Amino acid sequence: MTDYCDHCKEFQEKLSRIRATINRKTQSGNADSSELLTLQAELVGLEDELKSHKEDAREARVHYRHCTLACKDKWNKIRLLEVRSSISRSEVDDLSMLMEEFILVLSCDYQQAKLIPHWGESAQPGLSYYMQKVSHEVFGIVDYRLDSKHVFIFDERITPKNTDHTISLLHAYIKQVQLAYPWIKRFCIFMDNTCSTNKNRYMFAWCHEMVKQGKVDYIRLAFLVPGHTKFSPDRLFSSIAHSYNRSDVFTIDELKSVCSQHATTIIEDGNGIFCWKQQLQDKYGEVSGIRKLQDMRFFNYNRDLRVLVRRSCWNEAIGLKSTNVIINHGMRISIDSLHNYYERRSNLSEQKMNHMQAMYSRWVSPDRWPLYLSRDVVIPEPNSGNKKSSSGNQAPKTRKKSKCSTPGCDGRGHKNPAKQSQGHTTRAGCPIFHQN
Repeated sequence: MTDYCDHCKEFQEKLSRIRATINRKTQSGNADSSELLTLQAELVGLEDELKSHKEDAREARVHYRHCTLACKDKWNKIRLLEVRSSISRSEVDDLSMLMEEFILVLSCDYQQAKLIPHWGESAQPGLSYYMQKVSHEVFGIVDYRLDSKHVFIFDERITPKNTDHTISLLHAYIKQVQLAYPWIKRFCIFMDNTCSTNKNRYMFAWCHEMVKQGKVDYIRLAFLVPGHTKFSPDRLFSSIAHSYNRSDVFTIDELKSVCSQHATTIIEDGNGIFCWKQQLQDKYGEVSGIRKLQDMRFFNYNRDLRVLVRRSCWNEAIGLKSTNVIINHGMRISIDSLHNYYERRSNLSEQKMNHMQAMYSRWVSPDRWPLYLSRDVVIPEPNSGNKKSSSGNQAPKTRKKSKCSTPGCDGRGHKNPAKQSQGHTTRAGCPIFHQN
């Protein structure tokens, strides 16, 4: 999957303009040598900047792959030592050190929203193309211990998606991991640079709160270069899209079946999505320059919570710097006190409900309807049957035939005087013929 990069596009447009200017001035024969030299220098400078930008993106992906492979390698070593019936003292020390140093690497992202109903296997009814459908969000998490994939689905009644959804689903997954392996306390999460769901003050505050409350000892947010975020969730979503595009999907359960071919899938009804933003914004202030940061690390050092950030997730030459955020230390955040999205779930608009009812009544079997649609309402097929009067069926009225004003016309056509020798007949202007 290829992301769109604003920087690459901007560089390419500037390079195209400069090359066109150089060609135009050179071909005109009136080019000033100093002006050409200036343009050539500008061209070389932009080409170097573009090359540096692409190299930065490549190195970031190399760093990402290194982190995921290190996670997988250490996990395999830990599991090998754990399953052995007897291990030496030195191996016990090795196991303890591996557990202490182990960092669980995750990556997460949102797929492009999926619309239901969807006709992929069978032909889509033409009229349904213009009708409103229900949007479903797909959130994916990849766990690099065993390359396990996890998908969460929710519909637009608990959207629009925002940081509440991202934090809630990550929080639930980390809690699930720690129930099985309580010793896992260090996490690294790779994400894209979307500000509305990922890179913002609320995600920063949640990480700070996780370390502060002792839920984790270390958590790192790593962001690849914008426009070049090609990682495991993209490959997962590509597989899901391939199956989705070739299937008829009429309910969220059928969408779950499609996703389950590629990942462990859970339907989220809003009970697991909590209003984190509401309390986090009351406790934590703004984070200066957060959109330019690519690496954020939260950890305890000598019982003091520290936050280190930098503008590159891979370049060690760019040193980590501490950052300060205004915090209301007297306020405590507990997930038990947070409201969930099930309580504030909205209904579909009246127009959308009418469109959904019409589509399912006409083209979908009743056993494949969503639960929120009424099976008592049946929308008739468009333009089907004759009109009915109050007294029942009534035969269509026959139109009174028009008379043709052309002398001698019998309804079979008019003789064309200019071509009578050829037996030519023109039917234009005969209302009787057109009715027949």
